[in-house]
Amino acid sequence: MRHARDDLLPLCRRPNSPSVSRSSRPDYPSYPSRPDAYDEPPLRHHRGGVQPIRDIFTSLIYAALCLALLYLLCLTPRGSPENAVSALLRHVTIASGEGRGKLSVHPWMRVIASFQCNLELISCVRVVAGGGGGCDYSEGRWVAAAGHARRYNGTACDVKGSEDCARNGRPDTGYLDWRWRPASCELPAFDAAAFLAAARGRHVAFVGDSMARNQAESLVCLLAAAAFPYRLVYRDREPGTRKFWRWAFPTHGVTVSVYWAPFLAMAAGRPENFSVQHNVVYLDTLAERWAADADTMDVAVISTGHWFWNPTVYYHHNGGEVLGVHNLPDLNHTEIGFFSPYREAIRMSLERLLGSAAAGRRGRTVVVTTFSPAHFEKEWDDPATCARTRPYEDGEKEVGGIEGELRSIAIEEAAAAAAAAAAARSRVEVLDVTKLATMRPDGHPGVYMHRDPFARGVPERLQSDCLHFCLPGPVDTFNEILLQLLIKKQQHRPATTRRRPPPCGTAVERDVALELGLRVGMGIQEEPWPPVKCTSSDEVAPAKPRPGSGQKHGRTNDMPNSTLAKKQVNKDQHMVNVAHPSIVETQKRDKATRTTADAYQPLHQHHHGGGGAAAAGYFLPRTVVTWLAAACLSLALLHLLCCSPPGGHQAVFAPLLQYFNGTYSSSNISSSGVAGGGGERSSSSCDYSVGRWVRAPGHARRYNGTACNVKPEQDCVGNGRPETGYLDWRWQPASCELPAFDAAAFLAAARGRHVAFVGDSMARNQAESLHCLLAAAFPHEVVGQDAERYKRQFTRWSFPSHGVTLSTYWAPFLVRSGGKPFNYTMPYNLVYLDELGNRWDADAGTMDVVVLTAGHWFWNPAVYHRRGEVVGVHAHPELNATEIGFTSPYREAFRRALERLGSDGRRRTVVLGTFAPPHFDGKPIFDPTACTRTEPYRDGEKEVGSIEREMRSIVFEEAAAAAAATATMRVEVEDVTRLATMRPDGHPGVYMHRDPFAGGGARPERMQTDCLHSCLPGPVDTFNEILLQILSRQR
Repeated sequence: MRHARDDLLPLCRRPNSPSVSRSSRPDYPSYPSRPDAYDEPPLRHHRGGVQPIRDIFTSLIYAALCLALLYLLCLTPRGSPENAVSALLRHVTIASGEGRGKLSVHPWMRVIASFQCNLELISCVRVVAGGGGGCDYSEGRWVAAAGHARRYNGTACDVKGSEDCARNGRPDTGYLDWRWRPASCELPAFDAAAFLAAARGRHVAFVGDSMARNQAESLVCLLAAAAFPYRLVYRDREPGTRKFWRWAFPTHGVTVSVYWAPFLAMAAGRPENFSVQHNVVYLDTLAERWAADADTMDVAVISTGHWFWNPTVYYHHNGGEVLGVHNLPDLNHTEIGFFSPYREAIRMSLERLLGSAAAGRRGRTVVVTTFSPAHFEKEWDDPATCARTRPYEDGEKEVGGIEGELRSIAIEEAAAAAAAAAAARSRVEVLDVTKLATMRPDGHPGVYMHRDPFARGVPERLQSDCLHFCLPGPVDTFNEILLQLLIKKQQHRPATTRRRPPPCGTAVERDVALELGLRVGMGIQEEPWPPVKCTSSDEVAPAKPRPGSGQKHGRTNDMPNSTLAKKQVNKDQHMVNVAHPSIVETQKRDKATRTTADAYQPLHQHHHGGGGAAAAGYFLPRTVVTWLAAACLSLALLHLLCCSPPGGHQAVFAPLLQYFNGTYSSSNISSSGVAGGGGERSSSSCDYSVGRWVRAPGHARRYNGTACNVKPEQDCVGNGRPETGYLDWRWQPASCELPAFDAAAFLAAARGRHVAFVGDSMARNQAESLHCLLAAAFPHEVVGQDAERYKRQFTRWSFPSHGVTLSTYWAPFLVRSGGKPFNYTMPYNLVYLDELGNRWDADAGTMDVVVLTAGHWFWNPAVYHRRGEVVGVHAHPELNATEIGFTSPYREAFRRALERLGSDGRRRTVVLGTFAPPHFDGKPIFDPTACTRTEPYRDGEKEVGSIEREMRSIVFEEAAAAAAATATMRVEVEDVTRLATMRPDGHPGVYMHRDPFAGGGARPERMQTDCLHSCLPGPVDTFNEILLQILSRQR
């Protein structure tokens, strides 16, 4: 049976007319006052029918939406929430015209704004966050904001190669974790949808030097990253120079162009030919290309300054006379510096943009960008220049005198042009970035304007870029401010608009506070609608009431439709009008005055059951809350069991199992650590080094080695290994549980950090395993690789969703080496015990988590040097030198590496991997029958050898000594010797080759086998499960 209010149609009464009495209404058939007078039994209340099922489904839908929102806000990659909201914001159309503004609110906007509202409904955050006219963005400071600038991939949006720092191998990415905070307001993050809406149908042009192009490419990437389709519609014939490019965003009819005009005025000489030693500038003529297109520009951003510092001859083009020179003492002309020419170039550009008839018709906006200083603390070809990794603190760096003067000139010329602009219906704004750019020496490419600049060591001279900004980088903030300047144009034009009148009989109060908040926020003045009057034809007779539909004691309840006929009388005899969530009216029931109460009589009481009704002060009934909670738990469990990565549910349930087994504690998620100094393990910590391999079908089948591009020699499945049972085992520690690898947990623990694997090929083996485990669940990219890729001596991956960089450095002795490591024809190694490997030593200052693994190369014949002298040899009797073995050099190499990592005071975690033995079992490397076992050793079947034990002990001792020597470096040991010893089945063997038996016939007598490295996927994945626990304990 439908609710009683469903049978009531609105009765429209003329304003101020008395209530319609029963006698004036049409005659209705009479109904018995009791339901038992009917021939059929009364229908049950609606809660007994299909309504509970509807409630359940409604609750499930609400729960799903809540979980989706929670996932969007908390678990997605950085930038995803903004992109998702931006997609909804595309339904908002903001258009401005002469003297009026329009705001079209899509129904989705109500959803978005509900997320943005404060506790008070009426004080909503504006949909398009504007800075307001009084905010000074030029003064402020840079504050840490993890991931703020990690909003796009520079390679994907084709930025200039010399500014794509991540692709070029820059190891530290901390420069992306800062945002500009103005002193007097907040600067909202860039919103692509808002920018395109503000620039709809317009041509946005960046005119000036390479800093203008730097900002233009930043803008294109910010817009493209928000999933707005775009295309490059034109570029100059020499794409490498990027002097003129144009992009189109067809969804909003926006065109973005960049015009390279380093002086704004026409120039020749060095700008066209770098072999020329000075510039030639014509101060009475604008650069031809952009001046020809000036009338098509709706938003022009001009940026110049750096080229004026160079030696220049200034001319008047028409007369051909020399006006003066700058920094050319050899010429017999007046030295006029560059301030005056700089001012004249800006003034001439503003006159061109604001003086044409097109400017008046189009309402052009001209933005003058102030000077953005360079940070060449050293020579331009010194690799150590602009190597700072953090912004300057407030007060640490002041704007220089020359930079300050250039800034003043730009502001003065913009102010002088503003008056003329107002008369021409145009606008001049200043994008004042001088101070915020001055404080960002860390944001330049530096030597990473080159691809892998240290791939072959640290050069003495190398060109560095301390002028432009990395993309993404600090220049993105320029566009955040530019967006606010464009929005301010919208906000400074208050307009009058009329809403669609409410239908007859609908209360005017129904207009939601949300819409009011949007309109107030956008500066749109609203004309109130006059009281809505109904004509006689508007009167509607109520439908015939059904039994129990509100007819009580001989009176019918007549409710306006706008109130939805929903009333509640509270215990204090207050009548609460809940007709609309934004309008709550409370009236004290007065016995003497009944007029209002008569118009809003409550329906007859329907008792919905105590459990179903909302308790006083609560928004939802307890039943709904219960169903919501149950739905959330059910969906979470369903997602865990069905949709999580393989092994994910084990990782979740493992802590519960540990808890019930009495072994769970805050410290038991570490490996065999020595982080407080000393080599003894805590009694409460979990010792992952002792245990056994237990069968767990599919445990290691978590990624495809071919898909994540592992070294081909370790891609056993890809090479045709027929039996894959080696993937069905997991390591079971004796005293606890080792959770399966969780990619999300690892990236969360390493967020914003550089994780580096340094050592021999076993370090690379583990690094590629980690890369594949992470890549199976999160987007990634290769941002650096050595020239000889097949050797894989250096590889770097980036996981932009969490700002994690993963690198592997091949340094088989940790210290510098030569001979056999680089030339396999040499019979021995050359090891320099007092010098570290060039490549990883140069990048050590950028590393936050360092995994050191070495050992196998020390077994080979070697000659050891210290201070340029031979101090001993190993297994090299031909040389007349002292035999010192390899354990002493092994210890010294680890000690030297730890001293280097602890010398700079940087807080980092260093993990020392113990020796993982090979399984050649006395057979030569070319014996195809080596390491053919197909199952792990059982407990007690294989013991760790004496040499392996000695090397393991050395690692523990050096780790303990290093932990005691420094307070800023946390030292842990990843003890894998025993678990690796028990896995002879996990090596590639002959399947280091592709289809080794493809020819058929008998097994060849000689074939190189790999009984050292692990297949990928394979047992080495367990190393990273333990590494995850080490990092998790740090959190």
